[in-house]
Amino acid sequence: MLLETLDIPHNDVVIYSENKFDFKDNFKIVFKRADVKRPQKIDYFEVCKFLRDPAPKNLIVYRMLTNMNQLDAFSTRFGYFINTENKLELIYFDPIFALKDLANLKINIVPSEFRFKIQQVGYRSIGTKNNESIYSEVYTFDLRAIEAQNQNDKIFSQAIFALDDSFVEENEDYSSPTNSEEIIEVNSDDKCQFNNAKILTNSNTNDANTYKIEKLKQSFASDWESNFDAYSAFRSDKEKNREKKATSTFSEFIERQKTIETDLDSGGFFGDKSTFNNSSREPVVLRFKD
Repeated sequence: MLLETLDIPHNDVVIYSENKFDFKDNFKIVFKRADVKRPQKIDYFEVCKFLRDPAPKNLIVYRMLTNMNQLDAFSTRFGYFINTENKLELIYFDPIFALKDLANLKINIVPSEFRFKIQQVGYRSIGTKNNESIYSEVYTFDLRAIEAQNQNDKIFSQAIFALDDSFVEENEDYSSPTNSEEIIEVNSDDKCQFNNAKILTNSNTNDANTYKIEKLKQSFASDWESNFDAYSAFRSDKEKNREKKATSTFSEFIERQKTIETDLDSGGFFGDKSTFNNSSREPVVLRFKD
């Protein structure tokens, strides 16, 4: 995932993840107004607070589509519900969380016939509801099998801070995620209808997420401690009037991409939405390896 707040005069942050099934060490935060911008670890539960916060933001996450039309979204353990302009959406912070969640989702189908897609989805917040962000979809595409298993959204953070001399890279060496779920691609011409998990229209995101998060917290050891309270630091700093400093933002990066005249193959993910949808990238259907 990538989350970037856009409240420019205040204490903006960038949060990214590395597609590791680890609730403590998968997520990093960078405070964009710090004199030295260094990635710091935050846990899954801190990330959820930022996702709900009404501050304007860009967001890149993932969702699962399956060939089942009655999949119960509320059986999720590792997914998260967000408000979009049209409906509730069940999203995942990384592809590995979606793959791991299939063991919890109520699936009534022969395993050999089960097909799914993992999509990368870009959102931009467009307002608030009940003091939570409402998101509008900017783009979406299907991940190939190798991408779903090895996606690392640290690359977006590196793009944001590529020209920022005050950014200090992590000391630790990154190794690609090693995920036990082996998936392969199948013929995308299969006559399958792919659906989102079913969400009741009168459901409330706050209630659904609160219940799910509490259950998840209870499943961990009682000595669980957050790395640090990054969200409280973010909220307290937002109340201060701080001098605006020159800084790179993901939104500026996107806008720069839109102004560059390139062909469809080199336009990247952040071009005009109509251009992206007409790109040469084909739909991808996945299944688990026998």
